[in-house]
Amino acid sequence: MDYDNLLAIVTKKIAELPNNTIFTLRDLFSGIEWNSFPKGQRTGFGRYFKLKVKCSGIPDTVCIEKRKNGLSTYKKTN
Repeated sequence: MDYDNLLAIVTKKIAELPNNTIFTLRDLFSGIEWNSFPKGQRTGFGRYFKLKVKCSGIPDTVCIEKRKNGLSTYKKTN
């Protein structure tokens, strides 16, 4: 799994979201597509994505919480 390639895809999908949309990383993929990634790769990409958001590497996106099930929730700000 190429995290940088996936990050480019996800960044484009976030740009298409309406402002103030709350989402999880899983929401940006179809269920079949997301589930086709092995669990370890989904987890690894999730950590990579969250780090990029915290370092302002993803425009107009903030991390707002981590749910009890381990999923982080994000918000598109502008």
